[in-house]
Amino acid sequence: MYSCELPWQSRINPLDFSVYDNIYFICAKCYFSIKLYLSSVYRACNMKRKLKVITLATVYNRKSLTLQCLTSLLHSCKIAEVESTHFVVDDNSTDGTSEAIARLFPEVCLLRGTGSLYWAGGMRFGFNHLSNIEYDYLLAYNDDCVFAPNCLELLLGGFDSSSDRIGIVVGSLAQPDSKTVSYGGRRARWRSNWLPPSFSLINPADFNYVPIDTFNMNICCISNELIRSIGFLSDRFKHSAADYDYGMRANNAGFKTVLAPGIVGSCQSNSTLGTSKEKSIHPFVRIRRVFSVKEYPFSSILFYFRSHGGYLWPLWLLVFYITRIFKF
Repeated sequence: MYSCELPWQSRINPLDFSVYDNIYFICAKCYFSIKLYLSSVYRACNMKRKLKVITLATVYNRKSLTLQCLTSLLHSCKIAEVESTHFVVDDNSTDGTSEAIARLFPEVCLLRGTGSLYWAGGMRFGFNHLSNIEYDYLLAYNDDCVFAPNCLELLLGGFDSSSDRIGIVVGSLAQPDSKTVSYGGRRARWRSNWLPPSFSLINPADFNYVPIDTFNMNICCISNELIRSIGFLSDRFKHSAADYDYGMRANNAGFKTVLAPGIVGSCQSNSTLGTSKEKSIHPFVRIRRVFSVKEYPFSSILFYFRSHGGYLWPLWLLVFYITRIFKF
């Protein structure tokens, strides 16, 4: 476990606020705790069985991070008192990840990839093994996260937070050494069929579930109803952009995506080393990286802009690649 204080473990100093601020904060926190508890009681009273949750992740050569993530995930599932089944796709790791998972987490169903699945391909590979399993929710996550004990409780509570048809509840993750959000919910910067899709990362509310337009699939809970309606990640994506596409497809199908309150875990932002964003690299190296499988392969990005780029999608596709190659 981390030796430093995790974001959700931070404590507010009462001396930093007025008496009225403290009273408001305490009342709001009590209200949210009661609401979350009543929500869980409501689900328990209206169901004769525990909720069935399937967890799914793709891993590759991050053994220590993967083991730490699984430890926190299984603890969160235990706290939420759900019936959970765990699937992990190991895309041919060479650092002993599979062996360690099999030894330390025998309850995890380990699926072995070919080494060429990448993230979205690995998630689809794992999802294809769920066809004969009954479940209520699919918890999709990345293995470089550490989750708070109440993470799953918060995510499941989102499905009862509104009368709308909620298909996805997303969690916000923070940098391990700060409260800065690294991954989570995304909100559209504008809504126009004449402009390209563009999203900004938003901070979660303290106590409420808020609507969002799409998300990073570092941690999210997806309803079985949504999956039966639109399926899972599109096979037009092998690595990145598959989660953005899925969030927009869900909204287009009439399902709402909401962001859970607070920080549900920690996750370090991806390093720019070895990517097209790395400084002082040769232009030809940058071009090769931009079009690589792990960044912006042309066939995937073409499909993305044709699907979500509006009336002028060919123009925005061209602008997209120009800005990434020349770093505007």
